[in-house]
Amino acid sequence: MDNAALDQISWDLIRVAYRIIGDPAVSQDDLSKLAETLTEITERLRKLEL
Repeated sequence: MDNAALDQISWDLIRVAYRIIGDPAVSQDDLSKLAETLTEITERLRKLEL
């Protein structure tokens, strides 16, 4: 994957995360799981950049 593709994936994930965070029906537990998942995805994307 090139950097442009990784950047696009990152921005797509950020947009989805903001929609989820803004949803009042989402529990604090779900937000914590989302944060963990996004952290894992970020780490994997960084490895792909190397």
